[in-house]
Amino acid sequence: MLKIIYTETGLHLELLAVDRDDWIAQRLQLATSIGERLTVSRARATVLLPDPICQVAADLHKAGTSTVTVHCCDRDYVEIGLVGDWLGAHVYSDEGIFIATLPHRVESCLLQLWQAAREQLVAYEL
Repeated sequence: MLKIIYTETGLHLELLAVDRDDWIAQRLQLATSIGERLTVSRARATVLLPDPICQVAADLHKAGTSTVTVHCCDRDYVEIGLVGDWLGAHVYSDEGIFIATLPHRVESCLLQLWQAAREQLVAYEL
């Protein structure tokens, strides 16, 4: 399962080797135990990656899942779209966690693309 954490300072991707339903149940139980409101809704999420990755991302789309879309938005970025579940304080929260269950190969590839993009960004900031 691929987990994307959205915060006001950016996003973070990680792979989880757990069952989606069990993980959601645990998150809901934790939220309830600390008096926090948590909603779960079916949603789409996107991740922007630098354009040099566009060809790899297109290959990723061809790898075979209808829950992943790839759009080369402009000359600098490609947008990876995913279908999954949004967990946040409410449906329209701009901070929360998005999870998607994809073939392991696709999840691993997305994680590697995101890590490569972060390394590229850090190199540009130096």
